[in-house]
Amino acid sequence: MSRKLKKGYFVKGQFVAEGSALDLEYKRELKGTDEATRTDLKRESTEVQKLGEDLLTLRTELLLRLDLPEKLVEALTEAGMPLARMTRERALAKNVAPWVIAFERRRRDGAKLVVEQTGKLTFAAEAGDFTVTAKADRIEVRGHRADVLDFKTGTPPTKKQVTFGLSPQLTLTAAIIAGGGFTDVGRALPRQMAYVKVSGGRPPGKEFIVIDDEDAEQETEKALERLKDKVAQYDHPDTGYPSWATPQFIGKFVGDYDHLARLWEWHVIGGGDEGGASE
Repeated sequence: MSRKLKKGYFVKGQFVAEGSALDLEYKRELKGTDEATRTDLKRESTEVQKLGEDLLTLRTELLLRLDLPEKLVEALTEAGMPLARMTRERALAKNVAPWVIAFERRRRDGAKLVVEQTGKLTFAAEAGDFTVTAKADRIEVRGHRADVLDFKTGTPPTKKQVTFGLSPQLTLTAAIIAGGGFTDVGRALPRQMAYVKVSGGRPPGKEFIVIDDEDAEQETEKALERLKDKVAQYDHPDTGYPSWATPQFIGKFVGDYDHLARLWEWHVIGGGDEGGASE
């Protein structure tokens, strides 16, 4: 694959790329002034504009990690990012930065980081092969073991919700890792699974280790077997699809099919006759 050549020139055997700091320095020496030319100003403006457009495509949490100059922040606001959001997020970022630095220093040691990668695992089922996919926020690989981390801004699932299969995100991600489903990870045994809450409040961040080294392999296997059993169950045409498989959470979350099941209508009717008999 051929590389695109940079524009520039040689000075005393040294290549000077066009637009580089050295190029600008030479041009200013020739002019006898430190003031930038119109061409220089236009080039700088174009580069800043392109950078601003790229920054607008970043997810908020990634944007917050950057220590942006005031002018660039103003440019982002002018380009459509709400001022209230920028003001709030910058204050939260300033508060959370020391915590994130300490977290990274502790967790990065000796680890290969794999960030925001999608993995998949395929297994045989009665109605045909079934593929489960997961996009991992962060995987830390140390030797032949791997930690799975998921970042949250709100309240993460509890350990019980994870181990009971109500929130199988971490355990199924670990199962995909164990099966070699992540390209940049390879086949690795699960070691630790954790949610990392980053809010910028008080406290600014907190790490929740829901499954530790001792139980990681067992919980990973349980999660995969639970998924296989569920797939086998729904491979049968006579299996019904309840709108709420976990009714204990009806008051906390909204289901995708509540309107079709007329859930809230029947919920209100049923709740009005607590002491009466049911038909």
